[in-house]
Amino acid sequence: MKISDKEIDVAFSGPEGLEIHECKANMIRQWRDPLFKRTKKGRKLGFLNEVARECGQRTFAFCTGLDGSFATEYIKELLEAYGYKNLLVAGKEELIKSGDFL
Repeated sequence: MKISDKEIDVAFSGPEGLEIHECKANMIRQWRDPLFKRTKKGRKLGFLNEVARECGQRTFAFCTGLDGSFATEYIKELLEAYGYKNLLVAGKEELIKSGDFL
């Protein structure tokens, strides 16, 4: 089902649910304060935040990047402050811990 014209970097769909990722090399550069809903980056974050409402509770939207722990925590706090409560944030430490590739 098409719900938007927005592009998604990575999406996984299966019996366990839907997982989508918006990947950035530097999340702070992309999503620094202030965030405006009318801008391209603000509309993308709004879309990602609303995917769970449109697609169901087994939907996970991630903002992922190679940022360190300070940047990852900053982005988590920034997104929450702007009301993007449905977005999960993962930096390089979380991504490395989640994989079996090392």
